Amino acid sequence: MKSTFLILSVAALFNFAAVAQELNYSLWPKRPPEIEQARRLISEQKTDEAVALLRQYVREVGIVGREARKLTGAVNVRKYLSRLHPDAKIYQVVAGDTLMKIASKSSCSPELVILLNGLVDPSALKAGQKLVVAEMHLSAEISIAERELTVWHGEELVATYDVDVSGLQMRTDNVETKVEGRDGYIEGGILPRHSTQFLSAQRVIRLANGVSLTGAQAIAGAVVKMQAADVNELALLLSVGAEVRIIYSGRE
Repeated sequence: MKSTFLILSVAALFNFAAVAQELNYSLWPKRPPEIEQARRLISEQKTDEAVALLRQYVREVGIVGREARKLTGAVNVRKYLSRLHPDAKIYQVVAGDTLMKIASKSSCSPELVILLNGLVDPSALKAGQKLVVAEMHLSAEISIAERELTVWHGEELVATYDVDVSGLQMRTDNVETKVEGRDGYIEGGILPRHSTQFLSAQRVIRLANGVSLTGAQAIAGAVVKMQAADVNELALLLSVGAEVRIIYSGRE
């Protein structure tokens, strides 16, 4: 269980390293000064100021919007997967509580309860113990043209991931769907959520329209492929029922 917590924590920190990556503007217009300034602010740990500067660009197409989303997502995903989550609150454990019961009562996934509280042994919970929990009211967009999946809290960009959409049949209209399930796999076998191995399993996110988001796990049918660590992180952000929009005709 300890290794699971460390893996999830490292995944969240790994994305933050993306802020150091430079994009090639040689064939594009000059990088806006706000993006240069945001990079400097991030290096100085002034992340709120940086995100505010980038907000005007996160919905743009092309390399400017791409960089703004990468920088903003690298900052915000750390906040949403930590005790700084804007909807974080305290839950006090009562007699008879288990990790699954707490998750159900707080609408916070078991994986997120573990991550937010650094739980090494969730079976050792004690009455009166205070835990940080957070409901995830987030949605996602998959842009076919930009091969990018973005996660949103209203109009605030939370995270962004590169995706391979070659496993989807092309359409001319956009699709509105929802997260139907988040399965765990180990060595090709699917695990029930109550399994003690579930938290260390590779995630697959199933959408109601039959599309699956997957990393290393081979899934039959229409798929969007991502890095394995990204799928596991995304499963922390998107709850069952979360709205997902697949954009075939270009970002609006």
